[in-house]
Amino acid sequence: MRYDTEVLFVKEVEGGYSPELGKWVQGSKKVTSRMANVTDLGAEKSRLFFGEVRNFHKVIRLRNPYLESWSYAVISEREYTEKKASQSRHKSSFIVGEN
Repeated sequence: MRYDTEVLFVKEVEGGYSPELGKWVQGSKKVTSRMANVTDLGAEKSRLFFGEVRNFHKVIRLRNPYLESWSYAVISEREYTEKKASQSRHKSSFIVGEN
C-alpha cells in the first residue's frame, strides 16, 4: 500500500470574545499535512454504509493514528467531510464525502 497522496486536515476555530485578551478575536484555521493512501470507496461498501452508490466518497488511510479533531480534509484541492472513522493503535482510516 502506497502512502503517496498529500491530505490536508483543516480545523476551523470560530472567532469570539477572548476573556484572556479582553477583546474579540477572529476565527482561524489550523492545517495539518499527512501523507496517505487515498482510494475511491467501492460500490459494495458504499451501498452497505450509505444505502446507495455515490462516486464522491473516498477512503483515507494513514500509517499512524490521527486523533486530533478536524473540520474537513483537502485532497487535490477538493474539500471532503468525515462520514465514518476507524481508529486502531497503529493506523487511522476515514471515509469522507465531497462537499
